[in-house]
Amino acid sequence: MKSFFYSRVLSALLLASATMAAQAHNIWLEDLPTGEVGFRFGEIGEKIETSPGRLDAFTGLQGWTVATNQFKLEKKSGHILLQGSKATAPVLVEEAGMAVRAVQNPRKTMFYARWQPAKAEAGEAALTLDIVPTGKPGEYRVSFRGQPLAEAKIKVEGEKGFTADLTADAQGKVTFKAPSKGLFLLVCVHRETLAGFAGGKAYEGLTHSSTLSFRQP
Repeated sequence: MKSFFYSRVLSALLLASATMAAQAHNIWLEDLPTGEVGFRFGEIGEKIETSPGRLDAFTGLQGWTVATNQFKLEKKSGHILLQGSKATAPVLVEEAGMAVRAVQNPRKTMFYARWQPAKAEAGEAALTLDIVPTGKPGEYRVSFRGQPLAEAKIKVEGEKGFTADLTADAQGKVTFKAPSKGLFLLVCVHRETLAGFAGGKAYEGLTHSSTLSFRQP
């Protein structure tokens, strides 16, 4: 079952965007002891933003799956719970509501994230910038607008301070095998020259950031 989760931040978006850029913050999905999936914001294994606090910036989140009813969201101390989600199935998020950054060359940032069970089968791209398992152990394909993203740069982060830098091949494929048990993130950032408007403000390009998360058993 394909899952799709769509999120919009309606307040404090510029602050949240600047915080992520300055402190290498990410958004990601994580399995919870309840068997559900939670939305997190921060630095894996180091700093998780909480409520009250910067997690409160995400006040307009909405989530649903293609084949089921809309998720109900419940704010917790260190995450936002997607009620009814199951960590045994892929879950996707998209955050398209970030405000245009007021810089010399204004840009709009788009965030995407995918939760992927460790033993899940091959998937299909369902986000503008997506990192999807191919079905071969440890192999993933990076897709942008439905097409393989050649030579995509991937940053890997783990709970215990593990980091690695990977580069996809001409078919957008990259291989990573977790060196230990625990939660891992694969993060890809891609800049696009595409002008437009958001919230009445013009921007000259888009920055896409996508995170695949999984827990190695």
